[in-house]
Amino acid sequence: MGAELIGMSGPYPTSVTLVSGREDANEILYVCGAFVHYSYNSLDLISRNAEAEKALNLAPFLILDFLFPMDYLDAVIKLPLLKVEQASPNTLFWIALDESGYNLAKRFFYKHRIDFAKPVYKNVKKLNHIGGKIPPYPYLSKKVWMNLLDGILLYRHERRRIRNSIERREFLLKRLHLSPEVEAYVEWMNTVEEIMLPWRRIIQEIQSDWS
Repeated sequence: MGAELIGMSGPYPTSVTLVSGREDANEILYVCGAFVHYSYNSLDLISRNAEAEKALNLAPFLILDFLFPMDYLDAVIKLPLLKVEQASPNTLFWIALDESGYNLAKRFFYKHRIDFAKPVYKNVKKLNHIGGKIPPYPYLSKKVWMNLLDGILLYRHERRRIRNSIERREFLLKRLHLSPEVEAYVEWMNTVEEIMLPWRRIIQEIQSDWS
């Protein structure tokens, strides 16, 4: 289950589970997963809505990936959403993205008689609160994100000639006229990135220390 470990040798391989019990669990799991995922790390996504069909709700996120460093976006977006009953108790640690997700995970660990409060690395426990509050997922209408995509595609040839990712981003931002809805979406992504960045660093640190 989850993403396959990338590579056959190198840093110590880690495994992380993200869990959410919110109504918008599916969307925030993929976004948080993209910001936290790292090489030599496997990732499981546990959702209260795992049986819901994948929709186009993530389209703005995929369109706006040029604004954010998400090296493993393609791998994360292909991951299945799992019900908590399908979860593995053997991943190194879990991150609950919300209180309802934390309660889902607690019941899972109680069932498997696992001490979820036991530290696995420094202050990291088997089950962890995310350490910040993720605002509700800002759903955008299809018309809004299609207009955004049209604007990006308009400059696709010029953008391809720019090799530096930061320069490509600046090039597009100077030319795109983001609507208030899209600007709010970008701000939401900034918030999520800030919340998940410390966890990505922890994964890097564990891999380095345990190698």
